Amino acid sequence: MKNELQKKYSQARSNLLIIIVFTLINIALLFTSSNTMFLFSITIPYWLTAFAYYLELTSLYIVAGAIVLAYAAFWFFSKKHYGWFIPALVFFVLDTIYLGYMTVDLAEGSNIIDILIHVYVLYYLGAGIYFGRKLKNLPEEELVLEETAQEEILEDIVE
Repeated sequence: MKNELQKKYSQARSNLLIIIVFTLINIALLFTSSNTMFLFSITIPYWLTAFAYYLELTSLYIVAGAIVLAYAAFWFFSKKHYGWFIPALVFFVLDTIYLGYMTVDLAEGSNIIDILIHVYVLYYLGAGIYFGRKLKNLPEEELVLEETAQEEILEDIVE
């Protein structure tokens, strides 16, 4: 049971890292004037960078960088404690609300897929909290029994 919970928790952490990486790639693509953009990314830092780029406002670069760094800190510290998924979830809920607002305000129907991907990421951030809590609250007896069972299986294989 512990291994399965750890696998699911690791998957949630991996999804958080992937959205950070794709956000950075999208920002880099913005500077290369590419018309390509990955959907699996954070919206607010991308738009702040775009506004900063076109309006030449350095302060927006700083805010966008701070948001991405905050997500990176959430990912880094979530290795030790699942509680770091909570601010990541809050930030991403706000990002999803902003994306929804932009979709309605601009009557941009092409953002529907992006919204669905945001919902997918929200699910995994929530799952990170859920599985992290379950891992932390796993009784010690169960951990010892599980390790003993694994050792017995290994001994049977060796024999």
